[in-house]
Parts: sequence; structure tokens; C-alpha cells
Amino acid sequence: QVAIINAAGNLVFSSVRTSDMAMNFADREHFRVHRGLAFGDRLFISKPVMGRLSKRWSIQFTRPLIDASGNFSGVIVLSVSPNYFGRFYNTIDLGKNGSITLARASGEILAQSPDSENAMGKAVADAPFLQPGQAEYGQYEGRSGLDDIERLSSWRLLPKEEMVVVVGQSLDTILASYRQQR
Repeated sequence: QVAIINAAGNLVFSSVRTSDMAMNFADREHFRVHRGLAFGDRLFISKPVMGRLSKRWSIQFTRPLIDASGNFSGVIVLSVSPNYFGRFYNTIDLGKNGSITLARASGEILAQSPDSENAMGKAVADAPFLQPGQAEYGQYEGRSGLDDIERLSSWRLLPKEEMVVVVGQSLDTILASYRQQR
């Protein structure tokens, strides 16, 4: 779904047909972050939110609209279902207990496979990519707070997008060949 919101927060266009165009989105995080232009003309990625028009969970990819004088004139919003990422991730064979996570750099999970629905919106605690001054990529070993599986995970911050992709494989799977030979 694509939507355009004016400077007052009112919906002026939506690619989803609706009889009620008199909706206001000034309370949404993706509107507030752009309103004062303090965030600049950067892409903003929201936490998963329930769509007021679609009535479905979505992730908002937004940019401010700026008029010829440099003033804030609204926000353009692209809403993407977290299930889109989950369906894509499910095409990648990570073996038993493997996982792929897409999160905001601040730690909120946007999508995860497997079990995207239960993970969506939850915060990743104590992940290395949340530490100040961290590199753009790395790896860590730890037990998942969502499914209690110990994994070796690699992560990469996506440049300029404030998102991180984490791919993990269970230690049982990684060590299976070694244990079998032993």
C-alpha cells in the first residue's frame, strides 16, 4: 500500500480503496519523526503497526515530503506486510532450527523466520549490534529469548537504512558432523 499524508497528518491519497479518506495519522511514529524535519530527508522504518485502512500488520517505510521552500509538507508511506519477508525467508534452507531476522537497528524485530507472528515487534535484548560503536557486521553465540535455541548468528547492518539482518544456525546443527565423527 502507498499513502500520502499532508502536513496536518490527514490522508490525501491511498492505493487501497476506502470510503473514508478523512483519516488522520499525526499520531503515528512515522509522521511525528518527519514533522519537524529533525530526522532530515532520511528513510524511516517503523515498528510493525496495525494498519488503519488495511486492518493488517505492516511495516512503514517513509520519507518526508518537502516543498520548494524547504518546508515540511507531509509524508509518503509505503506499507509492507511482515509476511512478505517471512515468505521470502522461508525459501532459504537454513536447516533445522536456523533463523533469519530483520530488525530495526534499535532492536525491534520486524520479521523473523520461522515464527514471524510471535516475534514481530518484540525487542532483541543484549544483541551485539545494539552496542555503541559497533562495526557494520559481526557474529555472536547465544540462546534465543524467543525459542530458547542456542545459535551461532551473523549480523549485518544495512547501510543507511537503520536495519539489521541476522542469520543464525543452531549449534546442534553446526556441531552435528563433528559429534558424529567423534
